[in-house]
Amino acid sequence: MKRFWIWFQTEYKRAALRLPAALGRAVILLCLVGMIAFCAQKIRLASADREPVQIGYAAEESPLIRMAVSYVENMEAVKGLCRFVSVAEEEGKALLAEGELAALLVLPENMIEGILSGSNEPAGLYLAENPSPKGLVFEELANAATGLLAVAQAEIYAAHALTEYFHVEPYGLEQMYQELDTFNLGIVTEREQYFRFRQLSETGNTGFAVYYAGAFFTVYLLVTGMFLGSFLKRDGEEMLLLQKRGGISYAAQFLGRSAITAGCLLLLLFVTGFLWLSGGVREAVRISWSLQGMLLVVLAVFCVVSWLQLIYLLAESARSAILPAGFAAVFMCYISGCFVPSAILPQVVNRLAVVMPTTYIKAAFTAVFSGSDTAFWKTAAVLCLFFGVFWLCSLFAAQFGGSRQRGKREVSAGMERRSVSQMPVGMEHKGGTQQNVDCLGSRTKKKPLLFWILAKRLLWKKTIWICLAGMALLSVLQYNLEKQSDTVITAAVYTPDTELRELISEYDGLVHFLVCSDSEEVKRNVMRGNAECGYVLQEDLQKKILTGDGVWSIEVYEKADSTMTRVVNEVLFERIFYAISAEWFEGYIAEHEMFADVLQEVGEETLREEAGRQFVRKLSDDSTFSFEKLSISGRAEAHTAYPTKAVAGAGIVLCGIVGVLEALQDIRKRRFRGETALFAGIFTVLQPVLCGTAAALFIVGMTGKWSGFGGAAAALLLLAAAVFLVGIGAVRIAHCTMHIMHGKEDSGRIGDLIWRRVKR
Repeated sequence: MKRFWIWFQTEYKRAALRLPAALGRAVILLCLVGMIAFCAQKIRLASADREPVQIGYAAEESPLIRMAVSYVENMEAVKGLCRFVSVAEEEGKALLAEGELAALLVLPENMIEGILSGSNEPAGLYLAENPSPKGLVFEELANAATGLLAVAQAEIYAAHALTEYFHVEPYGLEQMYQELDTFNLGIVTEREQYFRFRQLSETGNTGFAVYYAGAFFTVYLLVTGMFLGSFLKRDGEEMLLLQKRGGISYAAQFLGRSAITAGCLLLLLFVTGFLWLSGGVREAVRISWSLQGMLLVVLAVFCVVSWLQLIYLLAESARSAILPAGFAAVFMCYISGCFVPSAILPQVVNRLAVVMPTTYIKAAFTAVFSGSDTAFWKTAAVLCLFFGVFWLCSLFAAQFGGSRQRGKREVSAGMERRSVSQMPVGMEHKGGTQQNVDCLGSRTKKKPLLFWILAKRLLWKKTIWICLAGMALLSVLQYNLEKQSDTVITAAVYTPDTELRELISEYDGLVHFLVCSDSEEVKRNVMRGNAECGYVLQEDLQKKILTGDGVWSIEVYEKADSTMTRVVNEVLFERIFYAISAEWFEGYIAEHEMFADVLQEVGEETLREEAGRQFVRKLSDDSTFSFEKLSISGRAEAHTAYPTKAVAGAGIVLCGIVGVLEALQDIRKRRFRGETALFAGIFTVLQPVLCGTAAALFIVGMTGKWSGFGGAAAALLLLAAAVFLVGIGAVRIAHCTMHIMHGKEDSGRIGDLIWRRVKR
């Protein structure tokens, strides 16, 4: 034990030497993110009408069209998501193909006249061949809005059809139309204020705040952990020597380094406390300082350290480990919903997220920012399990590496003994072996080009090649898996009304309603993460709406990091509006004076049944306004959310970082002299960038359409050129710095020599 503590103190001092550099990089990263957030906030405040997602619409100029678009833009669920832009149809299709628009809405000519006459030519809703998640969300909102309009139209058309069916004089139809519109608009325009939100968060943070905070700290933890990679990396010979002579087992070495690195990472996390010096940040995101939340963060840190330790152990060097560690962080964070909310990711992604450690690391930070301890034991147990698995894998890899090192030493020792025994007598102790070998090598070895020497060195870096191959194969596999999977936003609902329950459960769209037996089941599904949000509809909801009682409400339960509640609100209300408006319409027709004679002749029940039949027929005979879903290629493709272009670009950047670090290491250790060092640095950066670019082009070519491959390839080549030029700049600066320092050393030596001679 005494030996262990002595070694532990030595390792701690070694980590303390690297901590200032890692701390500086973490501060730079934090400042960069803070500057981006600050600039984004200023831009948003400077132009409040700009939204990140743009929806194009092509329509004829009309005051009614502009008024309708303005009304839709100001809907609560829409104004926080997108902004409408007026474009020509062909221009809109081009912008949609380039990704500038999330969707394009093409309204037919004479649309207002068509609505009034009942012809209703369908509007075209164009989506990209592979629509973005936000494009799918807008499609769902458009369907909900169309449903509201279709119900109101169907009632008007059904009223006219009833006059013809019962041969009633249509003397009061105009007034009836106005009364129908007044009732429907009265419900629709006031729907947002009747949703009563019940956040399952003790800190009071909104779902968006908790989601973005948890995602940011998950990515931040993985990135800052890479700053300590040089401390985690150990040579197999060093670990074997420490085990044999120092008595420190592999298990103790890994546990000790994990504890030290975890402490450094926790210190780096505290650096982010500078963000909370701003009062605005404290108000936007509050922290729960509960013991359970802090324990989950500590376990998350140990899990990250154990994962990075395994990667750096398997890599040839700390520089080569940058590529697998960086790609693994990007891939796992995407699967866990750190870049795109999990609610709008394909189902296959959410199934894969269960086995990703980043999912539970994000859950740990979610618990800190929400104060919820519902999933504490599950999250803690899974984090401990991942830590143990990574630790055991590291132990196995070290044992295997140690055996291989012993085998190499035995083989080299045997070869040396055989070579000495074959030497002439008297040459064993005169260094003849080395002289003969050197002479032989000087006679037979040719001087190859510098590029091929460095290419051979790169060829032996198996970590880079394995990672590039894995990156390409995983990207293609993930893309194809998502094409075969659907995207579903799950919402839990409880209503005592049987008819409304069936109507809600039959809905088929992006939102899937999970009908529960009581309100407690709704809360449980939301708290456990089985549903994005939950709704409890009061027992007399329809009665209160029909009687005009303004006290009715719908209780909404949001999970801690919910982001899609407003979208589900619109879809659920469309279902409620359909049931309530249809029931009200039947009663309205039965009580209207224009149908008084019909009421006495056929009875109230028959009249109500016929009114409902006509209403349903008008909804189903395509006479109401509707959207026709189209694609710019004429056919709809399956949805995938995997950011292939972003992953390809990240691969190029990571390869560039690996090349730059390798070149800087060559310059520091003076492996090349003079101008050769500069050319060697250029080639060292160029080779991995070329490899990363080839892998990136393969990914885009296999997962994208060849029609748009040219633009993506050009963008990736420009990115590769930019990374290469930046790397060359860094190499040039380092080379000049080392040259100046070397010149100062030489001038100092010459000055000392001159001074000695003067003294003589």
